[in-house]
Amino acid sequence: MTISVDKRPGSARHNATAPVAVGIDSLYVSAYVDGLKIDWMQLEYERENLSSSPGQEFSEIKLGNENFALRRGGRKPYTYHLSNTAFHLWLGPRIRPCCHAQLSSELLWSVGLENALKRFHAIWDALGTVITRPDVISRVDAAFDFKIDCPNFKAEHFLSKAAKDNTWRKNQRFQGFQFGVSDIVCRVYDKCAEIEEKSGKRWFYEIWGVREGIWRCEFQIRGKALDLAGVETIDQLNARLPGLVRKLARHHTSLRVPTGDTNRSRWPVHPMWRGIIAATDRLVSAPATNLPPAVFSGTEYALERQLRSIFGHLKSVAALLSRFDPDRPITLDILLARLGDKLRPYHCPALWAADVQEKIRKRELGL
Repeated sequence: MTISVDKRPGSARHNATAPVAVGIDSLYVSAYVDGLKIDWMQLEYERENLSSSPGQEFSEIKLGNENFALRRGGRKPYTYHLSNTAFHLWLGPRIRPCCHAQLSSELLWSVGLENALKRFHAIWDALGTVITRPDVISRVDAAFDFKIDCPNFKAEHFLSKAAKDNTWRKNQRFQGFQFGVSDIVCRVYDKCAEIEEKSGKRWFYEIWGVREGIWRCEFQIRGKALDLAGVETIDQLNARLPGLVRKLARHHTSLRVPTGDTNRSRWPVHPMWRGIIAATDRLVSAPATNLPPAVFSGTEYALERQLRSIFGHLKSVAALLSRFDPDRPITLDILLARLGDKLRPYHCPALWAADVQEKIRKRELGL
């Protein structure tokens, strides 16, 4: 990326690098529902079954209109942990609020904040529970993704009020920077590397239109920082999140372009950071022309990865079958024609159907 610094007043937007994607990447809310229609006895029964069945990974249950996997452990002070691809729910019968929830990254990027919340509230509508007060937000992650083929920034180019910071490197190359560890955390990192090495969220490639060179700047805001900004409810989030992120990008942590000035606070703001400041309004009202892909795009990438793996195994099978005539290896078409007979001894239709259905359920439950 070529840096061009314009020092004229009011020129911040003119030399900003525009992000390729902007959105809320994760949202944590507390749901104040009366809990009277939740079958707490069933949850406890299933949890006890899990405890006494070491080989069982989860127990599938239905809560409202959603299927969930009941996990083994809770999270204090909550007793039960339920999950699927859209939500993580932590529930407790004798605590208010009785539900703490995380709306997943894939849900938020695929349908947007408003529709993600509608799906969350549909759970309680289907149960017939009573909402006693509006949802309270405990954490929101605001993300800005940039196409940067050759990053030209280092840890010392950041200015931050955070007391603690950290950096990550791989093969002598910077992969990430973090500033802060509590109520405000700013992270700048190689998102493609994070996907391949950790999260596996390859559906982002369809949003970006590329598979490499994406760096993410993310502000994680929680607890007291939200309280001080007057952000408690969803309405307050929609009204105040853009201004809050702009303030953090200007005064909490910023990326600068180094000059000969010994005072780093006088270094000009980096074009990527100018792009963040210019794009904060897109966090809560993305343009209709930039709608993200449907939620099934994650399945498409999983399928592509499985097919690549299968293709590699087919080559190994072909090598074994061609070992007596290596100069004329078996072709793919002949191999596929012969595979049916070779696999049939291992195949039982009933077990096949049951195993496939089990894998479908696990995927839907985010396992």
